[in-house]
Amino acid sequence: MSDLFLYGTLRDAALFDAVAGEGPGTTRPATLPGWAAERAEGVDLPVLVERAGAEVEGVLAEGLSEAQRARLDAYELPWGYSLGTVEVEAGQGPRRAEVYLPPADQLSSGEAWSLAHWQEGDGPRSRLAAGEIERNDPRLSPEELRAQWRMMEVRADARLRAAAGGPATVRHAPAEGDFSVRPTRPLTGGFFKFAGLELEHRRFDGGRETQIPREVFTGVDAALVLPWDPETRLVLMVEQFRPGPAWRGDPNPWVLEPVAGIIDPGETPEASARREAVEEAGITIGKMEKAFGYYCSPGTNTDFFHCFLGETRLEKEDVWYGGLDEEGEDIRVHVMSLERALGLLATGEINVGPLVALLLALQQRTA
Repeated sequence: MSDLFLYGTLRDAALFDAVAGEGPGTTRPATLPGWAAERAEGVDLPVLVERAGAEVEGVLAEGLSEAQRARLDAYELPWGYSLGTVEVEAGQGPRRAEVYLPPADQLSSGEAWSLAHWQEGDGPRSRLAAGEIERNDPRLSPEELRAQWRMMEVRADARLRAAAGGPATVRHAPAEGDFSVRPTRPLTGGFFKFAGLELEHRRFDGGRETQIPREVFTGVDAALVLPWDPETRLVLMVEQFRPGPAWRGDPNPWVLEPVAGIIDPGETPEASARREAVEEAGITIGKMEKAFGYYCSPGTNTDFFHCFLGETRLEKEDVWYGGLDEEGEDIRVHVMSLERALGLLATGEINVGPLVALLLALQQRTA
């Protein structure tokens, strides 16, 4: 198995371990003379540029097993990288090694690329996302990895937000060892994932619940906003066909909702809510207030909703069509009085939890 010179994000030891997995492979410092690593345009990744007198810092991966090398190839090659051969310095004279060459359309920004900058920015998300690759069954094809990578990053960001925790003035404040979560089978699914788990946790009486089998839908963090006009007391909501009610057997699976969407990798919940308002309804949000955040169904899934009230200009009751064609969105936008919306809540026509909660929050704030 040929040695492999790594000059980009795989120099990060945690990412290398997450991608390559267990095996005999080791890494040691090496340099590539006559080349420079520059930041690619629009993305924090390195591009190799030939330059006399320069050198690229990296690591030489040696003794990789076939399985480790296959996992590294599966991580890099689907993105248009190709294998080339270079001569590197690794402390004992020149060594020939293979290297992942970036795709031809990945252009340099002219700025030096910094591993430390990547580690502080995209690094935590990339490590968690890469760790998900090997937990899929069946193994992801290169095409599937490309298609699913964004959602892997979305789930990684959700885990990073979750790690911040929240207040525990009434509920139990867990100590180390109070609970554990162990995966019992590989992840399944495409856009979303389904996980089998075994749980263990401390009981309120001081005992312990052990070997609890559970199945969990691995969803997303989403941003939701209820646009409203403080002067006219009009609110805006969107109407869409939803598969959940249809699969449950509801004869009317068209539902009224707040503006909402998945938080993109590296995006804040507030920025996501503002973007979705433009994309779904064609409006711009001014002042925005965080209403609350919550798990929508914590017994069965990971979905967490970041909910906002956003001020905008709404002059009259109206209906129009919105959404992005490229995302296949079929959206009808409704503008109505807060009082009329609360009436729809009372009759049950508004039957989606986030819109119910946001309307009640707005009613409380405007009482």
